[in-house]
Parts: sequence; structure tokens; C-alpha cells
Amino acid sequence: MENRYEYGDEMSGLKLSEFQRLDINYHYYYGDLYSLMERAGASVASTVKAKYGTGNAILVVCGHGNKAGDGLVAARILSEGNDVTVILLRGKDSIRAHEARTALEKYRGKFADPNDLDREIERAEIIIDAMLGTGISGKPRPPYDTAIEKINTSGAKKVSIDVPSGFLSSLAIKPDVTVTFHDVKEGMTPENSGEIEIVDIGIPHSLYGMSGPGDYIYYPEPKSNSHKGMNGVLGIIGGWTYHGSAVIAAMGALSIGTDLVDVIVPPDKTSIIASYSPEIIVRSFGESILLDSAENINRLIKRYSAMLIGPGLGNDRQIKRLFTKIVQNVRVPCIIDADGIRMLAGELPLFSGKKFIFTPHEGEFRTLTGMGASERNAVAFAKKSGSIVVLKGREDIITDGHDVFKTSGGNARLTMGGTGDLLAGIIGGLISRGMPAVEASRLATFVEKKTAEELFKEKGYWYSVSDMINKLPFVMKEIREFTGR
Repeated sequence: MENRYEYGDEMSGLKLSEFQRLDINYHYYYGDLYSLMERAGASVASTVKAKYGTGNAILVVCGHGNKAGDGLVAARILSEGNDVTVILLRGKDSIRAHEARTALEKYRGKFADPNDLDREIERAEIIIDAMLGTGISGKPRPPYDTAIEKINTSGAKKVSIDVPSGFLSSLAIKPDVTVTFHDVKEGMTPENSGEIEIVDIGIPHSLYGMSGPGDYIYYPEPKSNSHKGMNGVLGIIGGWTYHGSAVIAAMGALSIGTDLVDVIVPPDKTSIIASYSPEIIVRSFGESILLDSAENINRLIKRYSAMLIGPGLGNDRQIKRLFTKIVQNVRVPCIIDADGIRMLAGELPLFSGKKFIFTPHEGEFRTLTGMGASERNAVAFAKKSGSIVVLKGREDIITDGHDVFKTSGGNARLTMGGTGDLLAGIIGGLISRGMPAVEASRLATFVEKKTAEELFKEKGYWYSVSDMINKLPFVMKEIREFTGR
């Protein structure tokens, strides 16, 4: 299956965030980031030697992150045959990441004090920009803003590592050359990046299509001034026949940080759903809604930033009439699971212009599409319907009809009832918080499988869906800490 996330021309212009995701996932799956740093720094040194020869006065200006490590590796290699000086703008103590510390310890060359930046810029023939990478947003702050301004006024040749510091902001380095890794970043042009040298530093091709902890970078963390409802309001239409399914989905959404979760049921079901947890808001409506106008349907669903339809819903005639009215009028992203999938089988016109995320297992996929469950068929259906498909299995497949991502892991206990409802709730919760649907689906499938793996270490095969719900916040915290946020 052709995949834009294969290394090569089709991957050109990936967003900066995708490269952050790749670095984090590489660290998670392969562990050794220092080998990447060595190759990155060596490629910068090789480019400088090839373009400018030896015998040069070279100034390497470093920040405090892994980009500084790349610069220190380049400085070490270029010290043979050149007069190299390194300035650490925030001092040696600011270099804290293990890989960058290793690069600092291996560099035995000259350092200059940040207060001597003017003097060192004046004497430099080549300046290597190793200050800011892809992880910043907005205009650079001190001391980087002043350093960028001073470097830009220099007559020295300027070489940026990966992206120019301050890239795409109102204040950025204007390099002669940018040595970029993996591929061109979205927005890079000769005007803002100079001559662009693309180098492969060893990111495996398969990593581009893998879910992992790096997907957490798309999770919108709560702001200190946020109020109730700003961090997601999810509406769930389910539990009319199998009550526990809707409850599991709701608790999954709450466990990953959704502010408010409503389960919408007929009046005779409200006390049943409410009895499970005080955290779930139960909303009821009368039978008359089955005959209501689009205006009244919209009044029901307008409070939600995302909706989940299907877990434990049932499929009698009245339910399908209401379901059809809702999917015709819904304007927010809508996760369709379980009975919702069966109701939409053969109803392709209802998909037009909708933001649907289908979460079928193998049998449900066959019911929905009339095709066997495979990557190729998932891509074909997503492309034809304009939807996103999360095809659940031993290896989950996520596709929007163009790109394909896969999530491996978990264990055989994930075959127990309720895990599909839980996944749908996690996806719905993440989307309600503002995550894009594909990114939310990648993170959700990874989180669920990782939760299963951690519980297996504690309990073997003898854990429950309730155990998973209780474990989810700890797994989310662990992932957050791994990403360095």
C-alpha cells in the first residue's frame, strides 16, 4: 500500500510537529537518540567542509536542547582543520538532555562566554546556528532574539541545523545553507532557509506510519485560565439496550481528561445509567423527539464538541429513525461505533460532508462496507466515503484514505467485552478536546494497548475493563513525561 509517510519525495512538506513526533517515537521504539545526534552533527560538518573547505574560523552558537547537541558534535568534528569556537547562550548547566550532555562531554575544543558574542561574530567566517529547533512557537525570546539579530548582520556564511532558529516567526536566522534531517519541513523555501541540504540520519522508513507516545504532542493541555467545558464536551448516544457499553465509553473519555461527558438516553434509562457513576451526566428526552424537526435535533446536540454514537445502542426501528436524523444534522466530528456502524451500512449518502470516524472490528467492517477487513479495503472505503477508519485488530489500522498508520502491541486480553467501547470513548474524548481526528485515533489506540500491556505486567490475563479505566490516567501521565512536556 502506497503511503505518504514512506521516506521520499511524497513526504516533502511534513509539518514541523510530525518531525517532533518522529523523534519521540524513535526514542521510544529504538532508545538510542545519541546515534541520531552523531549522524546529524556529522552531516553538518560534512556539508561545511564540502562547501567551504578547511582553515576557517567557525563559530557554533548553541541553545540548550538537542539541537545544541547536534552543534556540539559538528564542532568536535570540524575542530580538525578549522579554528572552532562554541558559545552556549545559556551556559553549560542548561544542557540537560542526556544525549546533548554526552555531546558536550565529548567536545574538547574552545568555548567563549555568551557576553563575548559580538567579538566572536566579528571574527567568524562561518557561523553554525544550533540554537532553536522545531519545538518552539512564536517569536524567539531572550537571549535568542538578540543573538539572531546579531548573527543576521554578520558577513559570515551562515549554516542552520535542521531549521533556521526562529523558523516561520517574525525573527529568524537567514542562513546561506540549512542542513535538514529526514526531509524538507513544511514552509521551508530558499528564501527563508537558503540552500537546503536534505540528509537521512537513519530514521527507519516504517516509523513514519507507526503510532506512539509522540502523538501526545497534539494533545491540547488545559490552560490555567480555562473554565468548565473548554477542555471537551462529548455527547454519547448509546446504552439504550446494553447500558454498560455507554458507561465504559463515557468513563474512557473522562479518564483522558474530557471536561464533560453526557450520555443521552430515553427517560426510562436515566436512572440505570446514572447509577454507574456520578461523573457521567445523563440527559433524557421524550419519545416525541423521534418526530421532531431538525431544529429540535440541533438543540439537543449543539452543546457538544464531538459525539459518539453506537455503544450499546441497539438497533430497533425507532432507534434507527432517531439515529438517521442525528447523523443528517450533526456538524461536529462524530465517532460511529458498534450498533451505529450497523445502522449506517449501505447508507453512503448520509456520509456526505460529515466528519465521521468509524471504529469497526473485522465483522463490523464487513457489515459496513461489504468488503473483507484489510488495509487496502480500509483505505478504499475511507477515501470513497471521506471518513476516517480505525480498523481494530491485533494491529489497529488508521486511515483517512490517503495516509495509513498502524498501532501494534497490547495482548490477548483485549478480546474481552468492552474494550471497543473504551477505545471509542477515548477517541471521542480526545477529539472533543480539540485533537485532529487522525492524531486522536493514533494516540487513543496506542494508549489503550499500552494500558493493556502495563496491566498484564501487574495481573497477567486477569485484568478487567474497569482496571483499564482506572489505569488510563497513569498511562497518560507516563506518556506526557516521556515526551518532556
